[in-house]
Amino acid sequence: LKWAVKLNDTFEMTNTYVELGDYFYNTKDDKEALFNYLKAKDTLKEDTSSQNHKVIDARIEDMKYKIGKDFENTVKEYEQNRN
Repeated sequence: LKWAVKLNDTFEMTNTYVELGDYFYNTKDDKEALFNYLKAKDTLKEDTSSQNHKVIDARIEDMKYKIGKDFENTVKEYEQNRN
């Protein structure tokens, strides 16, 4: 991730955030998983590839069901602490 950021490689940054999200998802750290999926979505804003957006949106949607009623508060917390 460090080198992807340094090189401003949007594709690699996005992939790294998705992979980190998947790691946290599998270790049952739902909040960190969602934060990383949201970072991936933010990073990808400039990219027009709808396939990448669909993959990330599907993971975020999955987190919505997994986190349940705390989903909106978790998204707000992410937005407040973003960079």
